[in-house]
Amino acid sequence: MTYHGPGQLVGYFIVRVKSVRELVDMVERAIKIALLEVYPFEFSEGPHRGVWLKNGKKIASIGMAVKKGVSLHGFALNLTVDLRFFNLINPCGLNSSVMTSLEKETGLRIPPSEFYPIMERAIISALHQQL
Repeated sequence: MTYHGPGQLVGYFIVRVKSVRELVDMVERAIKIALLEVYPFEFSEGPHRGVWLKNGKKIASIGMAVKKGVSLHGFALNLTVDLRFFNLINPCGLNSSVMTSLEKETGLRIPPSEFYPIMERAIISALHQQL
């Protein structure tokens, strides 16, 4: 199950897709670029797709579907989200305790509206890296 709520930056990519894997890779890279602009995170590979921190916590979820060659869905980056909401579900089929946020990890309280331009620059950067 996916949770979208206050304190998350949610982005949906609605684009023609040649490779779902390449699109998901680009989204993960963009989120990492954006996060590194505000804090020197160390990332790791998690057991599932998304953006995982070195401490084993998941800070962003990614879910893509493709219909008739067009992507649907996207990502949810936990910025200032109340993590207690994850206790009500199994986020992405995981135990809720793996979920974290920018605020919890760093103490930085950056609302989604202030993170938009950071994420926009990161998406452009990630797209350029992919070309």
